[in-house]
Amino acid sequence: MKVLLSVPLVLTFTAANPVDHSESTNFILSYCKPSLNERQPQGGAYFSGVCHGSVGTIMDMIRIANMDHDKVLVAGNCAAIPDSATLEQGVSVVVKYAANHPEQIHYPFIATIVIAFADAWPCRD
Repeated sequence: MKVLLSVPLVLTFTAANPVDHSESTNFILSYCKPSLNERQPQGGAYFSGVCHGSVGTIMDMIRIANMDHDKVLVAGNCAAIPDSATLEQGVSVVVKYAANHPEQIHYPFIATIVIAFADAWPCRD
């Protein structure tokens, strides 16, 4: 069984629909990296929270939806996050994915999270 879990704005991540600078992967990512043992930018506590909160929320949404269904599709991407995955691992997955896909750095951060999770933890057939 497949379930479609919609995430607002995920479908709008194209060059034709640029996002507010403060919502872009490029902007938020600079506040995710310090959470991984790097120095925190000046005044970065709020956006570090945005990073962790966004990653944690998407992880939880996918896990909850997977409790009752075989596969969860988030805007066409399928992810199956292991129960053992931690928030810090989720942040690391997103940071690594963004580093490996600089052409997507302008995407909304929430879209990058979903795509990164589907790439790192694809659904099992």
